[in-house]
Amino acid sequence: MSCTSVNVAAHTHLYFGIRNNLNVNGNTMTGTAPAAGSAAVFSTASSTSSSITYTSTTTIADQFNGTQPVNNQLVLALTAGTGSVVATAGSPASNNFGDIERLFLVTSGSFSIRVDVKASDPFFALGQACPAVYDPTHTPASGSADISKVDLAFYYSDCGDGQIDSPEQCDLGAGNGASGTCCASNCTVPAERSDLSRWRRSAVRHERGVHGRRSNLPARRCPHQRWQRLPDGVGRHLRSK
Repeated sequence: MSCTSVNVAAHTHLYFGIRNNLNVNGNTMTGTAPAAGSAAVFSTASSTSSSITYTSTTTIADQFNGTQPVNNQLVLALTAGTGSVVATAGSPASNNFGDIERLFLVTSGSFSIRVDVKASDPFFALGQACPAVYDPTHTPASGSADISKVDLAFYYSDCGDGQIDSPEQCDLGAGNGASGTCCASNCTVPAERSDLSRWRRSAVRHERGVHGRRSNLPARRCPHQRWQRLPDGVGRHLRSK
């Protein structure tokens, strides 16, 4: 699938990947659609810098050899445009409709994602699910089908949403730029308060009681700032577009 004329500058970060709030993501060869929470629902297996792989299982009614187990694969691969794969740190969260776990961080106005649903069973090697496994298997003339479901969507995060997303240095939500806080309205830390590593080291010494003095803490610390960054720069509660 391809997307064009995407305004990546409209948000601090723009992401693309699995959506699991409306439809079940999975693959079956039983003639019924993937059910929420079933083994047919895609779960995260691995990723590279430009692809995300999900796995699941189903069965196929082989009239010659009996019912056979099938291993499914969903591979999302960035084939055009620029972007990278990042971990979501649990937000948006995985659920019974499918795992998310990772998304593409989109950095170009046009991009393409290849969506491949693959499968293998004891008699047929891994390939495109329908032509490689379902079609050559001697399935019943009726009541059987290969059903694949994949739902994709955009997500975004912004300065002012209360979550620190790189390159933001801080994000206090509505408190950005307010008097008495350390976070400017553009989610940066003023220069005189930007030495986070010194603040952290001093805070650790203070918590451990080194020398038993409060003087280990910088004179101008920021009580409202949590000083934390999230893994791979993805906000903990990304909004879905």
